[in-house]
Amino acid sequence: MTATVLRPASRRGSLRPPGRPAGRIAGDRVLRLRHHEHMVGGRSPVVTPGPCPFLVNRLSEVDALTAALAAVTAGGAAAFVIGGEAGVGKSRLLREIEQRARADGARVLVGSCVDLGGGALPFTPLVEAFRGFVRETGRPAIREIVGAEHDQLAARIPFFGGVGLPDTPGGMAPQLLFAAVLRLLELLSAKAPVVLVVEDLHWADRSTLDLLTLLVRNDIPGLLLLTTYRSTDLHPGHPLRPLLAELDRSRRVTRMDLGRLDRSQLDELLTGVLGAPTGAAIVDTAFELSDGNPFFAEELAVGGSLEPKAFGVALPQSLRELVLSRVELLSDDAQEVLRIAATAARGVSHRLLATVSELPERRLLTAVRECVGHHVLVTHSSSDPAGYYAFRHALTREAVHSDLLPGERVSLHLALAAALTSDPQLSYVQDFTYDAELAHHWYQAGEYSRALVTTVRAARAAARVRAFAEAERQYRRALDLWSRVDGPDRLVGIDRATVLADAADAARWAGYPGRAVECVREALAFVDGGARPDVAAELTERLGRYLWEAGDSEASRQACEDAIALLADRPPSALTARLLAQRANTDVMGGRYHSGLAALEHAVALARQVGARAEEGRALNVRGVALTMVGRPNEGVSSLREALAIADDLEHLEDLYRGYGNLTYALENAGRLDEALAECRAGLERSRRLGLDRSSGAALLANNAADVLFLLGRWPEAVETALDAVRRGAAGVAVYPHLVLAWVATGSGRFAEAERELDTAARLCERRWEPHLLGALHAGRAELALWQGDPAAARAAVRAGLDSVGDSREPALVLRLCAVGLRAEADESFRAVTLARAPAARPDVTEQTQRLLACADAIVASFGDRPLLPEGSALRLLGAAEVARQRAEPGEDERWREVADAFTRLHRPYPAAYARWRQAEVTPAPDRAASLVGLVRAAADELGAAPLRREIDAFARRARLDPEAPDGRAPVHRAADGAPADPFRLTRRERQVLAELCLGRSNKDIGAALFISVKTVSVHISNLLAKLGVENRTEAAAVAHRLGLVDSEPPTGR
Repeated sequence: MTATVLRPASRRGSLRPPGRPAGRIAGDRVLRLRHHEHMVGGRSPVVTPGPCPFLVNRLSEVDALTAALAAVTAGGAAAFVIGGEAGVGKSRLLREIEQRARADGARVLVGSCVDLGGGALPFTPLVEAFRGFVRETGRPAIREIVGAEHDQLAARIPFFGGVGLPDTPGGMAPQLLFAAVLRLLELLSAKAPVVLVVEDLHWADRSTLDLLTLLVRNDIPGLLLLTTYRSTDLHPGHPLRPLLAELDRSRRVTRMDLGRLDRSQLDELLTGVLGAPTGAAIVDTAFELSDGNPFFAEELAVGGSLEPKAFGVALPQSLRELVLSRVELLSDDAQEVLRIAATAARGVSHRLLATVSELPERRLLTAVRECVGHHVLVTHSSSDPAGYYAFRHALTREAVHSDLLPGERVSLHLALAAALTSDPQLSYVQDFTYDAELAHHWYQAGEYSRALVTTVRAARAAARVRAFAEAERQYRRALDLWSRVDGPDRLVGIDRATVLADAADAARWAGYPGRAVECVREALAFVDGGARPDVAAELTERLGRYLWEAGDSEASRQACEDAIALLADRPPSALTARLLAQRANTDVMGGRYHSGLAALEHAVALARQVGARAEEGRALNVRGVALTMVGRPNEGVSSLREALAIADDLEHLEDLYRGYGNLTYALENAGRLDEALAECRAGLERSRRLGLDRSSGAALLANNAADVLFLLGRWPEAVETALDAVRRGAAGVAVYPHLVLAWVATGSGRFAEAERELDTAARLCERRWEPHLLGALHAGRAELALWQGDPAAARAAVRAGLDSVGDSREPALVLRLCAVGLRAEADESFRAVTLARAPAARPDVTEQTQRLLACADAIVASFGDRPLLPEGSALRLLGAAEVARQRAEPGEDERWREVADAFTRLHRPYPAAYARWRQAEVTPAPDRAASLVGLVRAAADELGAAPLRREIDAFARRARLDPEAPDGRAPVHRAADGAPADPFRLTRRERQVLAELCLGRSNKDIGAALFISVKTVSVHISNLLAKLGVENRTEAAAVAHRLGLVDSEPPTGR
């Protein structure tokens, strides 16, 4: 599916039964079927205006949706998001498609979101859709459709089976719920096409939005997903805005925007509403008042506001007034029914209406029939034989509710809350949303004590079904109510610290780690660490995790130490083992692998001693990384796979995805990039299936995948994956994708973009201390400076990088910085030779080179008898080759060949191509050098490495090499005056200025030598820089020597 936006097009018209003429309705039979009618004095039926029986101006949309339905029937998948202002006809369009789908044998599940002010009812549209499906189909038939998995799915989907979710370790059961819904829809759509309709997404709770996003991403064969939202309700910061943007980027949905009607189309609509052609004056009035909005126009017509008797009267100027003008035509009893139904919000059962209204049954039935007959309310079936009622359009409910006097509103909420409390069976639903509904009424009634009790129950009910965003909102309301009532601890049965801890957990899983930190810190203020050390330590440990997820790793580390101190005098426990593993993880993240490994062995043993399997798995996880980095990769991978098995067995999804991330990291460092990428993809696929896309674990996997793809030379995929990781927005792992984007931009020659990404990464690192982040950041800055021809800036970045990693023993990180630094030293040496017109001999090793070599030797020595990891070995060879380049040592050709072969074995084409470029520069045989030029060109083109391609081309021109020639030599071309030919079309005077510039002379000296003004020299130099495509005089001199643009060029420049 691709993301498109359907707007009003030229192909328009009405959707009416075949043979019906435009502008009128054919035949009384249609009127009898479509309109409410009654007999007057034995005469012909009088048609009461009602909803238009056919669609107007929606043929293009119907065609698109019908085509999608056909594609879904054939085994495809489709999703539509239909937007438009209130009353534009979104619901009417969906009813038409639902009717067609049912006629074609599809299963249609319909639900809508509900606005409850500050409250929230999790999964409201799913509850409505699945409950309706169960009622319509029957449980026996559903068992036959779903098969052997029915009971398991019913247990995990409360609104399908009616029971809650079991508690699971790790707190990630929302993904189990999401996976169960996904599986249920797969089973249903395997038997017959499924159309899932979710209306009013602008009121959707976060859990519903997450689940719908998951459905879109999974492309379930045989599923057509239709959703609607009010475009006018999406204020800045509305949670639906980023979701719509994400869906557009995913290119998995089709967007439809429904527009208003023009005058002729409105005429056609009114003909359908009134049952007869309308006059021009009526159409003009309707168009002026409704501005082409179909619902407004229908309300005007049905309410009689367009009749001649209404002319000259001050007509309604807003939707609320239009709707209320129609409601006011109803009897007092009917209006009372509407006021109760509007206050009930979602829907109201017949028995609840009877209880609250206190109307005699016959009068109540008459009033309800009047509301239904005038198309204000609609009836629905439910578990209650009497069914329930809801407003035909949410706009009507809003208008009626907003018209209530404050005292009326409080009185009705109070009556509803009291009735539901005395008899919960009065609610038309009997599920986990009952408490949220009841809490809403008590709160709106101002009964804060009762509101607090039911709000906490509603929060816990939402958490049980893992609707954490809604649970967090309910907890926030409960904490707000806490200070408004007397004795809240006694009322609720738990203290404020417990509520705060639960609120923190809900906020954490809802994706708000900052709020989680605030809540748990406040909870700690209520706990006496001396009297209750276990509770304080547990909260402090959680604080450390939340701080890390919020991006504050230093504070996270301190929280871990504080928690351990609280347990100093306590017996061993699972919490102790968890904290020891967490502290050891700090050592590992800091590159102190040996000390971390020793602590992790102790944590594993302690966890096994106290029977804490989850803590054992976490310690094994980090132990695997430490083992890998100290040169025992096979043992490390084995430990990580054992940790993964434990997490999988316990359904501890947080640890499961942490395990995937660390396994891919270990495999990458072991040089097994293809395996690392496969594990990344397996973890990301599992993340996608379970709806974990926003979790820090999924973002970490995306980071690792982007890194591996970059190393493998698959740069477009790396960019796409890194951007996806950025969009996930997990603060704790937000740095690395920007580094990958910077590396790709540097290698591609987009230097300004690379600087922006590195600056972003630096800002994100302000509260981070991890060496692998800081070292990689500085290495990226150094590499960028080298490609920009600024070895001095590269040397400074390398020094800063080595200072930032401190005592880290991470070999690949330190050796990478050393190799980049030694390249900078070699480039600086060549620059000095070029500008000084020095002989071919290179200067001796600089002081900085000696420090870099000592640093690299120390890392190698730390491994003792164990060999370096493959990447470390290749980087060690690279650094040695750069020193040989600086010294112009004999055998340099062989050194660069070893580097190229080492990176080729690791499937890393970019550093391999760089090494072949350097090898070509020192290879004496022209045919061999030309062959290397061809290899580097091919690699650069495949990678998109523009700077590398420019350098190898410049060398080939300078050395006059041609990979296509038998002997590798290119023919020599000279200009007409015998001067060296150049591809830049330099003038004679520009070549003269360039020659003087290469001697290191100033503008004043050049002017004196050539008898021209300093200003003229400046103009010539500006032109030279532009033609040569360089940034400064130093780069211009280097290009001139490399390409032979001036006489007496120095030896082969590198």
